[in-house]
Amino acid sequence: MDENRADETARGTGTQTGEARAGCDVVEVSASLTAFGTSPTRARAVVVIQGTGRRAARALAALGACWALALVSVFVPVAHFVLVPAFTVAGVVVAGLRLREDRRLVGVSGTCPRCGTEQEFEAGGRFEDSRTLDCPRCHQLLRLIAEPPSEHLPGPPRPDRGRA
Repeated sequence: MDENRADETARGTGTQTGEARAGCDVVEVSASLTAFGTSPTRARAVVVIQGTGRRAARALAALGACWALALVSVFVPVAHFVLVPAFTVAGVVVAGLRLREDRRLVGVSGTCPRCGTEQEFEAGGRFEDSRTLDCPRCHQLLRLIAEPPSEHLPGPPRPDRGRA
């Protein structure tokens, strides 16, 4: 990640991290990228620390969107027998997942250990100490590992996941 973008991210003015203006903390985490049969490479992960209010707002937005789709689906002949229950249940599931996202991964930059290309990786969802990513260039499955695991992130300590 270049210096200007890192500064924008830390201030919350970056394009990917507008969440910082909404009362969330943005933290840049040192990490490594590994692939089977290769040595690890350095990476930087941008993580948004979300408070309870922000998580609840995101969960209610997801629930409302799914339930709005369920309401619209009532008017689709025959398909409404499947769509309405599916969107209703999906709303509850997605809201539950969003409530658990206390740390959300919004960006990863680094060098792919397989193809050696410096790039930005697609990221999103809940951030744990370890996560899988896909290299957009060589389509290798990569593992992102935070270094040191979660010590620099606020919030409750994470249990060790069995890594030595």
